[in-house]
Amino acid sequence: MDNMIRLMVKAYNGMKKAGDKMIRKGGTEGVKIEKDICTCGGYANFYMKDDGLSAENGLLIDIHGGAWIYGDQDLNSAYCAVFARQGFLTASLGYSLLPKVDIRGQLQSVINGMNSIYTLSREYGFSAKKVKLTGDSCGAHLITLAFATMQDQALKKALRAPDIIFEPSAMALTSPVCMLDNINGFKSEKLSIKLTEEIKKMMMPTESDEKELEGLISFENYSPNMEFPPLFILSSEADVFYSNSKRMMECLDKNGTSYESLFFDKSYKECSHVFNVAEPDKKESREANSKIIDFFLSN
Repeated sequence: MDNMIRLMVKAYNGMKKAGDKMIRKGGTEGVKIEKDICTCGGYANFYMKDDGLSAENGLLIDIHGGAWIYGDQDLNSAYCAVFARQGFLTASLGYSLLPKVDIRGQLQSVINGMNSIYTLSREYGFSAKKVKLTGDSCGAHLITLAFATMQDQALKKALRAPDIIFEPSAMALTSPVCMLDNINGFKSEKLSIKLTEEIKKMMMPTESDEKELEGLISFENYSPNMEFPPLFILSSEADVFYSNSKRMMECLDKNGTSYESLFFDKSYKECSHVFNVAEPDKKESREANSKIIDFFLSN
């Protein structure tokens, strides 16, 4: 397990370096950032236009990826700045990570953090009717799982999830990794299965009901009866986790759930996992993020 975790951390360190490079090149230019605001059990950064506390397009909460084990409120800074410049009060949440907590603790951290952001953001005068959510990679799993607990009391009870005090008006998922039967990510099926086993082992509580919980937290199991807000999905064939995103969309199609999407085929070799988040200044990233902004503005 240790070698696999080191490989994942190395990959996400590379992503953070790319984001830091963007920031040094002016990735947050024109944006005011209030850093490390204390939330319930974590921290958040707030991003807004630097021409005053304007947030005419409402609140946007970003839940970062990182294979459930990595990342913080600084990871997606350049990405969050893109939305702040377009008039969104954008908040990035740092939440508790595996293996320090299990999936219950992680989900509680995400929900409590989002509730804190929602409450704190009233200081900036946003419209309570316009709360958007975006999540990349495992962040997509965490926000969809969180909002499934609003509609499924059995799931809420099993996860011991707090109440969510707002309803999102739209949700955008980038390179979503939500299908936990097989996370994929390796050409070797054996390695993919091993990765899945190790992640799920960290997720599961030590209590006797862990097997029951394991059957509840994968997207194909909690999504069939879920009513989503307007939904946007960004995927790319060059993403090593594309098969996971593809199976998620197939699941939505099977459930009869409508969604908007943008897909980059294998000819776009630079459109790797969460490319638009890690390097928002790339041509394809600008196209993708522009589509997400237009989606949010229309919902």
